[in-house]
This record gives sequence, C-alpha cells and structure tokens, in this order.
Amino acid sequence: MSSIDVLDARRRLVDVGLCGDQSAEPTALLLDDLFDQALTGYVHQTTLDGLVDQWRAERAEIAAQQAQFLADIRLEINEFRQAADARERERDERERERDERERQRDERERQRDAKWEERERNRDARDARMRNWVMGVVGLGFAATTLVVGLLVAFG
Repeated sequence: MSSIDVLDARRRLVDVGLCGDQSAEPTALLLDDLFDQALTGYVHQTTLDGLVDQWRAERAEIAAQQAQFLADIRLEINEFRQAADARERERDERERERDERERQRDERERQRDAKWEERERNRDARDARMRNWVMGVVGLGFAATTLVVGLLVAFG
C-alpha cells in the first residue's frame, strides 16, 4: 500500500524541477518506497508499544475489577458470617432461655412433688395418729368393758 500519492509526488517533482518528466515517476515510486520503509519500523514499533500499553492498561483495569470483585466477595462473606454469627447467638440465647424455662418448670414440678409428698406424709402421719387413737379408744373401751364385766362378775 502506498504511503504517499505517487501521481501527486510525480507532478510536484516535475514542478519543482528536481526531475524530468521521464524520471519523475520512478523517483516518486522510490520516494514512496523509502517512505514506506522508514515508516514501517516506526509504525510497527509505535503500534507494538501502543498495543503493549493498551494491554497493560486493560490488564490494570481488569486487575482493578478483579480486586474490587474479590473485595465485594470478602465483604459479602463477612456480612454472611456476621449474620450467621448473629443467628447462632440468637439461637443460643433462645436455647438458654428454653433451658432456663425448663429448669424453672422442673423446679416447680419438684416443689409441687415435694409438697404433695409432704401432704402425703402428713396425711399418713395423721391417719396413723387417728388409727392409734382409735386403737387406744377401742383398747380403753375393751379394758373398761372387761373391767366392768369383771367387776360385775366379781361383785355381782
């Protein structure tokens, strides 16, 4: 591909008087070829440096995006952990409250059972005293009857 306009370069070489009409076209082609050779290395180097710079800039942008993505993930993980820790603390607190309620219920049942057992003991003791009293009264009645019968038989 031509870097310069060969026909325009030919016309200008003739107009300026550097070449005759017959040698102007080969001179213009030579100038175009020299210009292409000179620019090819420069363009290649400039293009390569540009591509490398562009690649570095894109890579830096991608690295920044990746770093931001990782930071966002870490933030979400930390938030998830905090939420999980909060749920675990709430669950532990509920379990403690439930255990405390169960302990209180067990204590109330134990006290109720203790009161019931004491009432049973008191009732058994009262019943035993009543039996002893009844037996004593019956014994006294029997002894009194025996004494009266004995006195009646003896004094008759």
